[in-house]
Amino acid sequence: MLCQSCKVATSEQIQQLYKLGVLESVCELLGERDSMLLLTVLDIIYEFLYHGQQFMTPDGENPFIIDLDSVGAIEKIEDLQDSPSELVTRKVENLLRKFFELE
Repeated sequence: MLCQSCKVATSEQIQQLYKLGVLESVCELLGERDSMLLLTVLDIIYEFLYHGQQFMTPDGENPFIIDLDSVGAIEKIEDLQDSPSELVTRKVENLLRKFFELE
């Protein structure tokens, strides 16, 4: 239900969800092994990052990327590139390609 809510939410509604701690709470699930749960978590993170483009900092940074970094979620997302689930791997690669500078 949360994933669907994020998909239809406006940028302002996403910002309100962020203020309620939804993004940080969802990031705690990145260590789970259930691929369906991980796909849902990655979808939610994608929606936050997509809408975060509306709220760039003066330095041109997506504020939600800053938050993901502060809670160690970026490293967890990168680690999921080695997931046994091909669907998770593809979703991670798309997310990284769209929102992060690849090294």
